[in-house]
Amino acid sequence: MTSKSNKTYNLPLIIAILTVWVGSFLSSCSQKDLVYDSDPVKVMVDFDWIDASGASPEGMTVLFFPADENSQIWRFDIADRNGGEIELLSGIYNVIAFNNDLPGVEFSNTDSFDRFSASSRNINDSVTSQTGMLYAASLKATALYPDIRKELRICMTPDSLATDYHISLDSVSGTQRIKTATAILKGLARSVCLQLKCNSEQTCCVSAPLHIDPYCQSRLETVATGFGNPDIPDPKINMEIIVTTSHGKYSKTFDVTDQIMNSMHPKDVYINIKGLDIPESDDPTNPDGNLDVGISVGVDGWQLIEIFYS
Repeated sequence: MTSKSNKTYNLPLIIAILTVWVGSFLSSCSQKDLVYDSDPVKVMVDFDWIDASGASPEGMTVLFFPADENSQIWRFDIADRNGGEIELLSGIYNVIAFNNDLPGVEFSNTDSFDRFSASSRNINDSVTSQTGMLYAASLKATALYPDIRKELRICMTPDSLATDYHISLDSVSGTQRIKTATAILKGLARSVCLQLKCNSEQTCCVSAPLHIDPYCQSRLETVATGFGNPDIPDPKINMEIIVTTSHGKYSKTFDVTDQIMNSMHPKDVYINIKGLDIPESDDPTNPDGNLDVGISVGVDGWQLIEIFYS
């Protein structure tokens, strides 16, 4: 004997229930994708200038690189050299800060905390601009999460990543014949990594105009700012002096590697050349030149670059 089930099914009702359940499931999944795991937090950024006490930048830029490398990089420009308050999403960040008042500097690898670099800008194919004094600081794996017990605060200590080169030429005869004079430092590092604070292997030439000291007519001087020695074995840095007189344009090159490498203050270097005669005719002696640095250089070693007549 076969028994039949007495159960009956309301098919339209079942379909309606399934439709509501599936819609609710999909809606909950979509809603979950829109939920952020981070909350906004306010952070006070302080700058401690103990390593660069004389610095007076017009403003500082602070970059927050998320440690997971998948989220957006946060940039803040702070006008006060002492710091200021910013707001971003909570999380763990690597942080870089640098002064943003240097028109002679351009940045590369800006999406990488480890490789973020500053380089001197090109003036032409052979010479780059002076960098100005670059100050930078960095922090690794900085946790920024809400804490009702205290104010969130980070302290950054910028340091000098560029060098001032104080150039002087003493006991110069014939300065009255000078129309223009320029010093070019050849062999300085082209760029510097802000996080590692290390100079590049690539080199560049930095140019600066020379001026006659108003209190000593036999003295030429200038200050050039650029990055330090390139990160290569046994670097060699030359300084070319180019002068223009009514007779033509002349150049002379000096090896200043020892003066730079042996400086007591790597960020404040003094380069001095003594005894130099400015050519007084368009027939310079010894046009092959020499690289000797020292006293009583004389006219020997000047190279005639160009002859022109008015």
